[in-house]
Amino acid sequence: MEEFNNALKIKYKISAELVELGKIGNGSFGEVTAYFDCSQKTIISKKIVAYSKWKKGIENTCYREILAILYLNKNGWQEALKVYQLGFETKDRFAFYMEFRYGTLEDLLRFVNSSKVVYEKFMLELRIQLYSQVAFLKSLSICHRDITPSNIIVRKGMKFILCDYGLSLIGLKDEVQELPLAGTHKYWPSIMEKSYQNKKFMCFINPYEVDRYYVSKVCEEVQKYLNDWREQIVVIKQEEFEKLYISSIKEKIYRNIDPKRKSDILKKLQDFQSSQKNKI
Repeated sequence: MEEFNNALKIKYKISAELVELGKIGNGSFGEVTAYFDCSQKTIISKKIVAYSKWKKGIENTCYREILAILYLNKNGWQEALKVYQLGFETKDRFAFYMEFRYGTLEDLLRFVNSSKVVYEKFMLELRIQLYSQVAFLKSLSICHRDITPSNIIVRKGMKFILCDYGLSLIGLKDEVQELPLAGTHKYWPSIMEKSYQNKKFMCFINPYEVDRYYVSKVCEEVQKYLNDWREQIVVIKQEEFEKLYISSIKEKIYRNIDPKRKSDILKKLQDFQSSQKNKI
């Protein structure tokens, strides 16, 4: 784990006192759990990729994500998902310790639908942020290849950050070339769909245009949801919306904690606080 962390030049130090809060996400190749870092007094996310569950393809997926994270960090990209530590915990468990994600764009849309509120200039900010991130990735010769609402996390300040680089490619030229089909089917451009229908799993396409197409389809889908709900939704200020949304995410985490573990978690937090007071 040390060589990865040195490459990342990590400043945040993971505490030995981590209290598991509960699962907050599930993907094809791993699960994400929320932890309270007692010494840093903050919530972090931990993603575990288990090799035993995926005998084929997982090495490439994990490698691509690590490579993209290191490359983005090396180039000082502030809009990248912050990864504090990563590496093998055991032979079968690869761990990513990351900034806490306040859900995904998918979660945010569920909240908008249930709460019937949205903030001013939401669609404008979403478009600007996603297109600017795709443009920056292109400047580093990185194409994401799977931009979907579930692969866009929400950061404080209502910042939308691309994550899950398991299908990404680095170093491709900005030109039409033959590439394997990848990503989420419903967001594919028509040329990829036609290849798939013809049982061809390779396609001549510009990968960076595919990323831009993904963004356009995601924004189109989000706009459709908002249009469908427009008669019921109230527009409020961003600060007010953020406060409501983040509270809902935290409540969801605590609500999902196993009732049998709640007293144990509380005791661990209290024990840690007591130990810190004794050191003073």
